[in-house]
Amino acid sequence: MKKWIHQLIVILLDNAIKYTKEGGNFLLSCGQSHSSIFLAVKDNGMGIPEQDIIIV
Repeated sequence: MKKWIHQLIVILLDNAIKYTKEGGNFLLSCGQSHSSIFLAVKDNGMGIPEQDIIIV
């Protein structure tokens, strides 16, 4: 599980860097809410089409 989480973080950061235009920025945040943890990436890149977003 630890390896999958590491891989997920690497992929998210790689995509944020790759798809954010020069001069843009991105924010990686993580935390805990009740009995869950979360990881969020916010950037001003081109985005993911709504139909491709999966929330688990």
